Amino acid sequence: MEMGRWLFVPRSVAAFYVPKRNQHLIRSTLPTSHGFVPRPKEGAKKAIYDPMPPSGETNAMVKQFEYFGTIDNAPYLCILPALKFRDEVCGGEDNIRAYCMSLAARAETRLVEMLGTQALEVPHEKRCFFANVKLPLIAGDGGDVKVKDVGKVTDFMDTEFVETYRTYIYTLFYDGAWWARLSITIYVDMADCEYGGKVLKELCERVKKGEYLKH
Repeated sequence: MEMGRWLFVPRSVAAFYVPKRNQHLIRSTLPTSHGFVPRPKEGAKKAIYDPMPPSGETNAMVKQFEYFGTIDNAPYLCILPALKFRDEVCGGEDNIRAYCMSLAARAETRLVEMLGTQALEVPHEKRCFFANVKLPLIAGDGGDVKVKDVGKVTDFMDTEFVETYRTYIYTLFYDGAWWARLSITIYVDMADCEYGGKVLKELCERVKKGEYLKH
């Protein structure tokens, strides 16, 4: 779980979860450190030297993560205050989920209106905090751009999102067209989503004029 994105912690931190049935597959930390145990080799006479103090841990995967070099523990200290913020300021997880689900649905409808296209069909039970909308930009014969230029157009949009519009919207080329995904969270409102729609519409118009060819 990437907590820096979803849990509002002010520093990058994540939780690494591995079911017990798969823990034997985790051969090393990153970077590989003192807890690493190499696979036995035929003819090897002694185990690899471990300079760390003895550990009572019997789970090989857990032992690896007891120490793997210099680490900044400050991000982990942010988790409890982040949970408190979500509970006391944001109204709790149920309130956050209700807000995000509602805004995602309304934003999707609004972007369809702004772009004149359609939303990606997702069953209600599989919906989450995303608004997925098709862009008015078609590739192929009779379309707005040539298929061979799909990569150029995608690179152009990715660059312009950041450099010109000071934002970023994830796009995916699928079934002959580009689709945009807005990721909704508690600090996003409809005005933000409408700005995203404005940016997408303007960028599509610029692509149709061939600006990506000069990029």
